[in-house]
Amino acid sequence: MNEISAKTGMESQLSTQQISKLIENISGREQELGLDSVLLKKGAILIKEGDIGDGFFLLRSGRLGVSRRKPDGNEQVIGEIGPHSIVGELAMLSGQRRSTSIFALEDSELLSVEQQDFEKLVVESDSILEEISNIASIRWQNLHLVGALGELFGDLDISAWHELQENFEWLLLPSGETLFHQGDEPDGMYIVVNGRLKIEVTDGNSKIDLKREVGPTEIVGEYALITNEPRSATVVAVRETNLARLSPAKFELLLKTYPELMRKITLLIIKRQKENAQSSQGEPPARMTYTLLPTHPGIDLLPLADELAKELGHYGKTLVLNGDRFERLFTNSNGAKATLNASIQPLIIAKLDEIEAENRYLIFVADDEYTPWSQRVVGQADRLLIAARASDNPALSDIETVIKGSAHDTRTDLVLLHESDVKMPSGTSSWLKPRSIHNHYHIRSGDNAHLGRMARRISGHAIALVMGGGSAKGYAEMGFYKAMLETGIPFDYVGGTSMGAIMGGQMALESDYEAFEKNAQWTADIGVMDRTLPLVAMTASNNVKKINQHSCGETLIEDLWCPFFCVSTSLSTASLKVHQSGSMWRAIRASMSIPGVFVPVVEDGDVLVDGGIMNNFPVALMQTLAESNRIIGVDVMPYRERLRHYDIDISISGWRLLFNRLNPFSKRMKTPTLVEILMRTLEVNATKSSREQAALTDLLIQPDTRGFDPTAYDKWKPLAQRGYEASIEPLKAWKLKQGLK
Repeated sequence: MNEISAKTGMESQLSTQQISKLIENISGREQELGLDSVLLKKGAILIKEGDIGDGFFLLRSGRLGVSRRKPDGNEQVIGEIGPHSIVGELAMLSGQRRSTSIFALEDSELLSVEQQDFEKLVVESDSILEEISNIASIRWQNLHLVGALGELFGDLDISAWHELQENFEWLLLPSGETLFHQGDEPDGMYIVVNGRLKIEVTDGNSKIDLKREVGPTEIVGEYALITNEPRSATVVAVRETNLARLSPAKFELLLKTYPELMRKITLLIIKRQKENAQSSQGEPPARMTYTLLPTHPGIDLLPLADELAKELGHYGKTLVLNGDRFERLFTNSNGAKATLNASIQPLIIAKLDEIEAENRYLIFVADDEYTPWSQRVVGQADRLLIAARASDNPALSDIETVIKGSAHDTRTDLVLLHESDVKMPSGTSSWLKPRSIHNHYHIRSGDNAHLGRMARRISGHAIALVMGGGSAKGYAEMGFYKAMLETGIPFDYVGGTSMGAIMGGQMALESDYEAFEKNAQWTADIGVMDRTLPLVAMTASNNVKKINQHSCGETLIEDLWCPFFCVSTSLSTASLKVHQSGSMWRAIRASMSIPGVFVPVVEDGDVLVDGGIMNNFPVALMQTLAESNRIIGVDVMPYRERLRHYDIDISISGWRLLFNRLNPFSKRMKTPTLVEILMRTLEVNATKSSREQAALTDLLIQPDTRGFDPTAYDKWKPLAQRGYEASIEPLKAWKLKQGLK
């Protein structure tokens, strides 16, 4: 465990020495400074929770009570304040509203210090700001721990509050640091006061089986503490996180005093297990914080952030903050410039917590140098969006080098900004190679469609299309695309297998329907089956190469405006290969290489054949890559074909069949061709998997392609019509359900 900053005990008593010194400095100068004396009768309210924090008070004599409003609306007393104490400084310094109510437990005398009065004092002495900030920091810790304990354990009397606080240890865990590793011996239970942690469980081969995050008021490490077994997971800080730690010894002591504590912790464990069981991959996150970081000086990302926020606003309240905007929200004018070890650090964290709680999406814009503000917002991000002009030097920039050398383990995406006249991106691989990038986004200046796509993708609302394999029957997916264009449904990711890769590739290229039709007719004209001596395959496969080159040109997958993938099967490694970069036509050519029909594609000694052997309908894969459940799938493969009469039983002579074909006077025998048998075998082999995958779609389109020969590439028009008829009404209904305009 990395204990970067720790305090034993929660220090419920604030520094009376510092406050006494402050009162002494002010005494006798009330009139000079324009300060008002306040006499508060027993039971009178000084501060109401939710009020604007425009000043603070110094308690000269008397006693005050502190209360918070519970979720049910009732007030709960959580503490007392004695003489020579400061009251209300936290809200004033952080620009927050009052987080508690303060009332007189007995007649009390206070001195009122308004915001402008405080600023005069700070001008006289810089140490006053630091002293009050330190006091406010301690109170912030106590206040947030009380809130977390209240969320976790419900109603507790005031003595229980104090005893619980005194037994916890305060820890600060920087972004990227590990709290504990799987297999470690238990050293206590932790409450997340603010920030976020990532929990990972690995198997014996170091493969991650479970990955989830926990946020404020959640607990970690309690199970190992109760069972006294080694840690069952590794816990890492996703961002700078404050925690309260309860040691094993103090845990046992508290259980003896408060046996009810064990029941409440057990209920929390049961609740978490239920949430894990019910969680669904691809569900949009409840809240997300993004940081836009420019790679080079002179890149103004604020307009981009504001436009992106408009698009994200369709899914939840969104706020954009750069250093200047944060200063206006944070009363202290040095908030954005403050370093991470500044005395006002806890107040800045408190303000950021408040802002994050009020917004579903928060977009930080970093400076174009690694300033304290840049360091802060990089550490605060759930996702780091590195933004660059596509025309700039793709080498790592200075600010990226600094971040790369830091301890941050934040997921990083790349945003490439293109001029308005760019038809198709290029050179993307040179940007991806020196970086560890999870996703990348191409944004063309003035193109709101690209910003809308990015917003849907980063927020978990991407609309993804999955095209299943099915040989010539895949032309039904053409009709689906026509219906998509007519309904105006946007799409953000396309994937497919075999013929679905060909159709999906045209969609990812965002071809118009006329171009789609021309390619289909061109394919029918040159033919797919250029037969040859069947030593490797039944076709020479030159025609399918030409068809794919004609459709895709020399486009690289990573250069597409719309992300695309297809899958092939590696005979060398007996595994599924996912193509997300490199030559688009070669990837599609590998995905459609039906064994025995088309020549396999060999890449670096790896023999690649049709992806339908292992995954003919890659919906689950799309769910992972697109990080969304809004998946529309088109499955053109009939689970049951129409029965046909054939002139064979259990054996046939190939010579006899050849003579029948050559003899113009004999009645033609009805037999399935070798190509038909191979193609249908591939379809049948994938049937069970496709049914399982289909269940994961949000909308499943299944055109009726029964009766069409899998080699009938010249039947693209009626197949496309079948696809259109099966798609248009379901797509209209789905669009309405999704609330799309």
